[in-house]
Amino acid sequence: MLQFLVFLFSLGALAPLFGSEPPGIPHLGAHSQRLELEGIGTLLACPPSDETEGKSSQLLLEKPGGMVEVIYTLEGMSFISLLRGDLDGDQVPEIVAVARSSTGPDLVPYIFSEKQGFTCLYPGEDEDTPLIGEEILLVAGKDVTSLCVRNKLDFHQYGPPLIQSEFYRLSGKRIQKTGESFAEGSHFNLQLNRAALFFQRGQYLEAQKGYQSVLEKYGAVLPREATAEALFYQAESRKFLKDFKTAETLYQKVVSGFPDSKITDAARKEHAFLSGNSSGSAELSLYIDAGRLNDLGQSEKSLELLNRYLLTNATGPLADRLFFLKGEALSSLDRTDEAISVFRDFKRKFSNSPLIEDVNMHLEELIGNPEESENEPTHTGEKE
Repeated sequence: MLQFLVFLFSLGALAPLFGSEPPGIPHLGAHSQRLELEGIGTLLACPPSDETEGKSSQLLLEKPGGMVEVIYTLEGMSFISLLRGDLDGDQVPEIVAVARSSTGPDLVPYIFSEKQGFTCLYPGEDEDTPLIGEEILLVAGKDVTSLCVRNKLDFHQYGPPLIQSEFYRLSGKRIQKTGESFAEGSHFNLQLNRAALFFQRGQYLEAQKGYQSVLEKYGAVLPREATAEALFYQAESRKFLKDFKTAETLYQKVVSGFPDSKITDAARKEHAFLSGNSSGSAELSLYIDAGRLNDLGQSEKSLELLNRYLLTNATGPLADRLFFLKGEALSSLDRTDEAISVFRDFKRKFSNSPLIEDVNMHLEELIGNPEESENEPTHTGEKE
């Protein structure tokens, strides 16, 4: 049985991490460790105490008369502030309790319904990837209040990071993104990171255009390593767009023009791979598509593509790579027994593949030493 100790942990107002607010976006109240609710009582965001089992943090309601009710108990994180605003437009405000990870600076919003007895609306039990930010606040527009999740994006580190603000509202118990904005500036590193964000999201045409624009506009002042990275990710974007010839040319530019770059070895390998497999365009396209889906967290779709192809084409020039992607897809879907079976099958079928070391690493993560476990039977219900 968890014990709780009601106490106040005095903190000053948390200053915004990213400086002053963008023009036209007012704050709705300061961060607070306690929140007075007229006619209801006082909400208290209590960090873990030495007397609390498991170092849990609690959201408490102190009612008029002194009785205290535990609203929510959080393990592994600590409530650090409370915010209040109407996120669903029903004229009744919600409570946002901001929690910080015990292992880093990441913040997660926990949203509670004031009219439903402080039921936790978000994140739900089925929420696999809750919102994470370096700063969380409420902002007011003309007619609505939005939850703002702000992060620094520094995929490329040659100047100031790109500040991204994402805006969300409630729809029932679901959180919906309604927009985003970026801090403005003229530094090339901001533009590099905008292109990188497009790439991360799988918007490869926009990423390619972004990197090309940086090279054309800032080429004379770009550090050599930044130029090499821009060329490389331009090539990567072209590869995912299946413009293999242009991708080869761009990879070669990195190899020949930037021999000392930290990214040159990857460019050399990609160039060799494309040039050696360009004749099998259908299989190469499938490999690119499945890999892209895995990278974007769409492993079910990747697995569907791979199973359909491998059912009748299990011996092509890229068969080892396709089997490897299948194992990765199964692993990411937590279908561990099936992933182990695929990786073991890989070692039997493709013993001379350059991916053997990677397969062993996956097996070690899944079952321990792959050599010791090689002959252990694995039961799997895999469906092709």
